[in-house]
Order: sequence, then structure tokens, then C-alpha cells
Amino acid sequence: MDALSEVLTLEQIDADNSAGFADRAQSLRNTAVHTNDLLVLGSAKDADYLLTYDRTLMGLASQEHIHAITPDDFLVILDGVAV
Repeated sequence: MDALSEVLTLEQIDADNSAGFADRAQSLRNTAVHTNDLLVLGSAKDADYLLTYDRTLMGLASQEHIHAITPDDFLVILDGVAV
């Protein structure tokens, strides 16, 4: 334990947000995902778009109500925006 405590920091769980996280984790539990995908989804929650070519990640994003599109589709959107 002493060796672990030198390289590991334990953080308290935010009780207000823990229920929401547990619900999201449960909804994804039967899907084979990489840990990094979960981190990306968590980071993208408040973003306007998640840009990716990864179809699995796009599917997970839609389950989390995150707007995931390809970079190519995003460029089309940018072309339609007047500068």
C-alpha cells in the first residue's frame, strides 16, 4: 500500500454527480469499449460536436446525446457558415 500511495492519489466522489455517472456506465456496460472512449465521451459532453471517424465511438456518443460527426461532415458545415 505504501508503494501505491506514492504514485496514486485518491479523489473523493462527487455525490451529486455520481448517480448520473453510474447510470451512464450501466447503459454502456454491455458494449465493448475502450477506457479512452469513455474519457472522450466524458470530455465531449458539453461540446457542440465530437469529431471522429470511429463508428463505434459515434454510436456510443449518440447514446449519450452527444453530436458526433466525421471531420469531413464538419468541414461541410463550416463551408455553409458565412464568415
